Amino acid sequence: MLRLITLSLTAALLSSAAVAQSADSSENGRFTMSQIGGDMLRLDTRTGQVSQCSRGMAGWTCMAVPDERVALEKEIGRLQTDLLAMRRRLTELEAAKKETAQKPDDLKLPTDAELDRVMTFMEKVWKRLIDMVQGTPIEKKS
Repeated sequence: MLRLITLSLTAALLSSAAVAQSADSSENGRFTMSQIGGDMLRLDTRTGQVSQCSRGMAGWTCMAVPDERVALEKEIGRLQTDLLAMRRRLTELEAAKKETAQKPDDLKLPTDAELDRVMTFMEKVWKRLIDMVQGTPIEKKS
């Protein structure tokens, strides 16, 4: 019985060591380092996150480098929203244009009496203008 317990514990320890070793081997190669001046750039190959590592008084410290991709994705999202709003507005304007084009024009033409009144007025204005150019005194009607 004691022997069975010992064997099972040994098997458990060996399997956990194998799992730990496989986890360590999968971590190998996750980060790549590049030297930039006196600092190092660390790239996480799984997430794409870049960190700048530098040696300080307390040892090495790594600070995440701001990711321009996030800012670019936000700007792309904003532009897509604006584009969608503009397309909706364009569709509304085109529909309104079609609607007004289908309606008959409410153009009201002047009647013959109104045209006669305008023509009479224009004749008087023209006659006064000619009289002014010729220097003829203008007759005032009361």
